[in-house]
Amino acid sequence: MFTQYAESQHETYTKAMEFFKQNPQRLIEVEKFVMNEILHFIDIHQPEIKRDYDEASYLYSFWKNYPPEDRGRAPKGDQYP
Repeated sequence: MFTQYAESQHETYTKAMEFFKQNPQRLIEVEKFVMNEILHFIDIHQPEIKRDYDEASYLYSFWKNYPPEDRGRAPKGDQYP
């Protein structure tokens, strides 16, 4: 299933890569557009993002008393969110 469109995706990627090699300014324009969209999204949702980020601070006392035993690839035993 995952390889069903692999060949056409590679062909599309190759065409796009060649196009942007010939037109680097267009690639820069696309990158600026995408970055502006990301920044706009962050500006709109900043209060929600900050609230979610700060939520971990409110839970610290719980995590301090009940830390997860294994977090990440090589846990050290001192992991807190």
